[in-house]
Amino acid sequence: RRASAAGEPATAVAYAERAAALADDLVPAADRLIHARALLQTGRVADALAYAEKIGANAGDDAASRAGALLIAGRAYATLGEQARAVPIWQEALQVATDAGLPTERAQAMRRLGMADFLAGRLSRASSRFAAAYQVNLAAGDRLGQAWSLQNLAWVTTTRGDFAGTDAVLGRAARLFAELGDPVGRSWLRGTTAFARLLAGRLAEARRLARLFLPFGERVGEAWAVGTLRAVEAFAAAELGELADADREARRAYRDFDAASDDWGRGFALVVRGAVARSLGEHEHAADLLTDALGYGQRTGHPLLTGFAGTLRGFVALDRGDVEAAERDARRVLTAVEPHNPLAPAQVGPRVLLATARLTAGDAAMAVGLLAPLAATAKEPSLLFPRAQAVARYASALLAEGQAVQALDWARRAVSMPAEDVRSRVLTAGVLARALHANGLPAEALVAADDAVRLAHSTEQVSERTTAEALRDLLGGGADSGVRDDSATPAAPLP
Repeated sequence: RRASAAGEPATAVAYAERAAALADDLVPAADRLIHARALLQTGRVADALAYAEKIGANAGDDAASRAGALLIAGRAYATLGEQARAVPIWQEALQVATDAGLPTERAQAMRRLGMADFLAGRLSRASSRFAAAYQVNLAAGDRLGQAWSLQNLAWVTTTRGDFAGTDAVLGRAARLFAELGDPVGRSWLRGTTAFARLLAGRLAEARRLARLFLPFGERVGEAWAVGTLRAVEAFAAAELGELADADREARRAYRDFDAASDDWGRGFALVVRGAVARSLGEHEHAADLLTDALGYGQRTGHPLLTGFAGTLRGFVALDRGDVEAAERDARRVLTAVEPHNPLAPAQVGPRVLLATARLTAGDAAMAVGLLAPLAATAKEPSLLFPRAQAVARYASALLAEGQAVQALDWARRAVSMPAEDVRSRVLTAGVLARALHANGLPAEALVAADDAVRLAHSTEQVSERTTAEALRDLLGGGADSGVRDDSATPAAPLP
């Protein structure tokens, strides 16, 4: 029992097998459930499933044992990639626990069903299940259950871009896990927080927390969480410009998800691989990867996956000079991704994509109209897409409209905004350079352009270098009209 609570399933299996050899059927049902759960965590999925089914068959009138066995059996099927078989088993566990008045098992079943809903893109239903599980735990005075329910709820609030809500539930869960001295819960919370930080654009923290979680996740056999956090670390590394590490970990995450037939995970890992390919300047390969990722997103109906893959593929289309394809992707994402609020965090990326496509096509007026509301709410959160890029694009659109003074003001704001990713820093420096030049400040413009080139060469990311160098060469030549023309219809759209 102590080994299981400490996150040491291999040790728990060893003790349980010794106990079974000594006492056989005299081992209490609760301890047999611990043994089955530890088997699952050590990768012995078939053994865990068979043992759980045996415990359930022999449970008789012991509803707690039956419900517990059903919960483990459902997890085993999910680990084998058979989610369609796992869900009805968890539903049965929920019914058994509800009929018998077992709040702990009832809440556990609700959380399992909630995560199944989350992975299938049913965010509202998942949120309702997690909130209801929390209320069951609260009524029963189960503080550990409360912490787990809050931890699960954070996946939904993060996906919706509700970062204030996420911080609130994670903070409460962290306090409960700390007060209870639960090492497993605290480790899991690091992983959930890493996912939240990635989507909030806090890349270095996301990467650090993901790295802290991975050894624990591997030890306790949490394959889905390990794959997800490996992809989180890879995504953060890619955005920070560390592409070799990112590509290796993203490929590994994909293999893990593919082995488990996990469509959500496969799609997420492919998005990361697409981001890496784009950063390497491999646009055709990136487009292929993101098209495959979008297929998984459409298959699962998950708005986060659909939004990420579609938006990133649209920017890759711009990189390739296909403005029409970029606009189509932007409009598809805006139509498909909830909530249908144009200023919602999930809508920032596709709206910027649409505006950039229109700007590249020469429709600066529409670009200004699309970007103005985003610039006005620049301090609000956005889902993974940096707000600094939205403000910089707005400055570019103003510049193309001939509003040089206003463009310079917004370009300076963009440069001053926090952004950890390489692309945002190169973009904001380049836009500032063009705005300074347009306002008759060529020396300062050249300094900003030099800064853009330096940033573009500061990491393994190569995709921004050509644009940054072309801008510096143009400004060094003193061609005022060329700068203005480049702002309106850039030869290579700023990523």
